[in-house]
Formats: sequence, C-alpha cells, structure tokens
Amino acid sequence: AAVDRFVLETAHACGLDELELAVAAVGGYGRSEMFPYSDIDVLVLVRSYNDKLKAAVEAFVTDLWELGLAVGSAVRTSDEMIAACKEDISVATAFMEARFLLGDKRLFEETHARYRKTLDKRVFFRSKMLEMRQRHQRYDETPYALEPNVKESPGGLRDLQVFLWCARCARFGKNWKELAQSGLITETEAWHLAECHHFLRDIRIRLHLLRKRHEDRLIFDVQTALAENAGYKKIGALRPREALM
Repeated sequence: AAVDRFVLETAHACGLDELELAVAAVGGYGRSEMFPYSDIDVLVLVRSYNDKLKAAVEAFVTDLWELGLAVGSAVRTSDEMIAACKEDISVATAFMEARFLLGDKRLFEETHARYRKTLDKRVFFRSKMLEMRQRHQRYDETPYALEPNVKESPGGLRDLQVFLWCARCARFGKNWKELAQSGLITETEAWHLAECHHFLRDIRIRLHLLRKRHEDRLIFDVQTALAENAGYKKIGALRPREALM
C-alpha cells in the first residue's frame, strides 16, 4: 500500500494521469507480494509514442529511483506487449499478475484480455518446467545446500510460485484455496502448501531486515541471528541455528 501510494503520487506529479497511457504493477509487485528490500516492476502501456510522453515517463522512473525504490520498468504499446510475452516467458509470467494502477484502464484491460487469449497453456507449462530444472541445477550445488537461497533453491519460494503460475494459466485458480476447490489438490495439501509458503515468506522478510538489503541466501553469518530472531530455541543437542536449518 505504501509503495502504491508513492508510485501514484509520483505519477501524478509527473503528469502521467494527463496522458494516454496505463501504469500497471507487474511481477511480485503486481500480486502485492512485497518484501522489505524488494524491487518493483512497473509497466507503462501506451497507445503511441511522442516526445512529451517519453519525457514524462523518464521523469517518473527517475523520481521513483530517487525515492530509494529499485525499479524495473518497461514502456510498450499493446502490440509490443503481446509480442514480448510470446518471445519471453519471464515477461509473460510477470504480465499474468499485472495489476492496474493509473490511467487508461480500458487500454490495460484490452491488452490483458488479448494476452490471455494468445497464451498457450502447454507452451507456458513446458517453458516453466525447463526454467525450473535449469534453476535447480544451478542452485543444487554444495554451497547452496549448506547456505540455501530461500527464493531460488529447490523447495524455495520460486517453486511454489511456479506451481501457482501453471495452475493459474490453466484456470485452476489463483491461490491454494482455489486450487483445492477446483480439485487440483486436496484440502490437506492446500493447507500444507499455504503453511510452507507462509514460513518461507516469514524467513525471507526476517533475512532482509537483518541484512538491511535484498538478501535471499541463508549464509552462515546470518543463520544464528535469524534463528534467534524467529524464536528458535536449543532443542536437545541442536543449537537454534541447527534447529532452523
């Protein structure tokens, strides 16, 4: 909510609400899942380009950086957005969770409707599975086993997100409860997955706050402080850090 307020106020100050464009949050910011040092991904959809629009958007992005936000931004027409989604699975995934913020809502809704019609579910699934296998190979080496990345390592947040993205693409639902209601998973599985999701998000938030920066890896130097911060106690021969890990 705080980031939305900053983005909207900055957009108004730069005159974006007076131009023919739509500002949308995409990716993690789009699904409203923010962490203390998360970057934010912002999409600006335009009907056409002109010098006034380019200058206003450039000022908008610059002002967000000056506020201390790490911003990933893209400016595209509707046709360019559809083409980018077909060419790049990461762009297609981020746009799946797009959330309208400001401007021409009809432009945003028309573009997102076109995107949903052109999204090939089988291609999306195969691409995400390939992407996941490649990520697992990269993060499954010994250093990452001892100092896992809570987001990218096997069993981390990204794996849960891939499950949700594929289910959402196939219209089974947008969250664990909806997936259970659709029959894709059981109520018990939905409960366990939601608990795991909550645990990993909790650990990632604490990790960001302890390191005072964007940090997703449970390095040795932070494991003890993180375990104590999360309330872990000595269990038999296990120290708090060992109990957490």
